[in-house]
Amino acid sequence: MKKVLILSGSPRKDGNSDLLCSEFMRGAQESGNEVQKIFVRSKKIALQCLLLLPRPRRQVCPER
Repeated sequence: MKKVLILSGSPRKDGNSDLLCSEFMRGAQESGNEVQKIFVRSKKIALQCLLLLPRPRRQVCPER
């Protein structure tokens, strides 16, 4: 048995991407895997700003 993590980045609940994730999840579970699905849209995520990459001291984008 493998552990499978699915990150659903669909902006809409039950949107096309989310439905695809759900079908993949169903297939993985039917194959005996342990599956967890996380909805990225419901999480607050701070990403390093690509414009600030040359400046290593600034780790996140400024608030807008």
